[in-house]
Amino acid sequence: LSTGLKVNSAIDNPSSYYTAVSLNNRASDLSALLDSMAQGIQMIKAATEGLEAGAKLLEQASATATQALETVNIPSKSWFEEQEGVAAVVSSKEELLAAIDSGKKGDIVIYGQIDMGNTAITLKEGQNLTGIGAYGVADNERGKFSALNFDITGASSKSTAFITMLGDVSLSDLSIYATGDSANQRAQSLLEAQGDVVSLRNLDLSFIPYNYDYGSILIKGINNNCTFNIQGGNNFNIGGEEVIQGSNSLKRHTLFANCTVITNSQTILNLASPYNIGGNVHFEFNDSVINVMANGNYFFECDIICNGTTQLNGYWNYGGSLTLNDQSRVDNAKGSIHMGNLVINSPEASININGPYLLDCEYEDHSASVKAVAGSKISLKGQVYQTQEDVDYTISGRFVNGTPSEFQKVEGETYIQPPLPDLTYLATPQTYENKNDGRQYGEIIKQYDSLIKDSSYKGINLLREQNLTVTFNENRSAQLAVQGKDASAQALGLVTMNWETQNDVVKSIQELTEALTQIRQMSSELGNYYSIVTTRENFTQNLINVLTEGADKLKLADMNEESANMLALQTRQQLAVNSLSLASQASQSILKLF
Repeated sequence: LSTGLKVNSAIDNPSSYYTAVSLNNRASDLSALLDSMAQGIQMIKAATEGLEAGAKLLEQASATATQALETVNIPSKSWFEEQEGVAAVVSSKEELLAAIDSGKKGDIVIYGQIDMGNTAITLKEGQNLTGIGAYGVADNERGKFSALNFDITGASSKSTAFITMLGDVSLSDLSIYATGDSANQRAQSLLEAQGDVVSLRNLDLSFIPYNYDYGSILIKGINNNCTFNIQGGNNFNIGGEEVIQGSNSLKRHTLFANCTVITNSQTILNLASPYNIGGNVHFEFNDSVINVMANGNYFFECDIICNGTTQLNGYWNYGGSLTLNDQSRVDNAKGSIHMGNLVINSPEASININGPYLLDCEYEDHSASVKAVAGSKISLKGQVYQTQEDVDYTISGRFVNGTPSEFQKVEGETYIQPPLPDLTYLATPQTYENKNDGRQYGEIIKQYDSLIKDSSYKGINLLREQNLTVTFNENRSAQLAVQGKDASAQALGLVTMNWETQNDVVKSIQELTEALTQIRQMSSELGNYYSIVTTRENFTQNLINVLTEGADKLKLADMNEESANMLALQTRQQLAVNSLSLASQASQSILKLF
């Protein structure tokens, strides 16, 4: 009763004594680990708090950058006149014609919308027609501010082009429209080049005649030496819904004719034409996205070479040739390849035809050929076929070529159309003038880095690539390694700090979007770690209680039973004393008789 134990030493019960000691020792060891787990939880919580606060700072920085984009104003004409390389800044038809007639080389900046009426222009060698976006000025209405509008109503049959380029010139960051509603118009083309090289960047070209039977052309080369270098985001359209007016609909029109078209890296080219995309054109698409967006399109008698990661969407060849190199691909084909020469030079290139036929020809005197390296893939109606070895064959006369025997069906593999890239992005380098916003942005990022550095606990910072190991059992066989991450601004890709151009602001916003995604991923990982350690902590605490309780059951006495035994002994002792007392009193009574 004094110790509460029924087993005080090994002498009392060796088995129970030593088992209880073992259980208590393990409980003691786990109690020490329990403190370590609790500290590990605090370290994870410190990192989580740092990420949550850091995310709020980055959201604030994003708001600052977004506001900066919305508050930029277009400078005055005089500002553009002071820029290097500017020949003239024009805001009327008369000013534009005077600038071109002067012959001065350099950029002719279109300031605002200019209505040209039925007046054509001819650019000379070294004269470049540009919009304000070419000088990095933000234009939230890009495509509307710097614009040329031609009215081709009543154009005579002698009108051949509204913009003629005699030498090496460029057009950039402009919207150029030519529209009309007269049944007598006879305009032939919007752009016509006689020089060797014309550079086109960030253009929105739209040529919409009303009723023209003789073939209208959006971009035309006068000689075979003419090359159009196309960069940046472009939208080229000829015809459209406006021309569908009963019997007066457009009969024939072509986007490109009689020239070479070369696209460079990251070019997005949207081609909208109900008839021909090109006629007698040599196309070289390099790491570009080409979207043929209308039905019934033909690359008529065109040689097409796709290099790099070019993706050609909506292709339908009619004559000419198609060559796929590197990782280029043709997707969403409108139909079979008509009378074409198909060359696949890389097993990583692929072609997908949304129909059952690869080659199709309806004339007896025509032919088509296919050359493909081993491993080349084609897809017909979603089913993938692959060559086992190099193939080279030609088909002559009228034919419909379904699955060529040289291409073997790939069992279980179905062609999946990848998502189309963003067609709205136009890579315009726009100048950013408000330096104060840039300083505010830089200060927020600086404070973010400082916050991340302070997210440490007992010298360990999981947001600076320091790791944490939490041990869960006494023999260290169960552990959790918490991998630290580098959450600094540099590691998250927040590198665009000085806003010199409007595009820098856009880059900052894109970097912030990616950084916030990474932070959320880090928070999710830390949340998983926190949940695991917390669960093990609760388990360990309960296990300690189980071990202690088990030891107690082996050593502790039953206090109720022992108390009852003691009470019985005390009662027996009292009864014995009372009996002794009564006996003594009886003896004394007898003695008194004498």
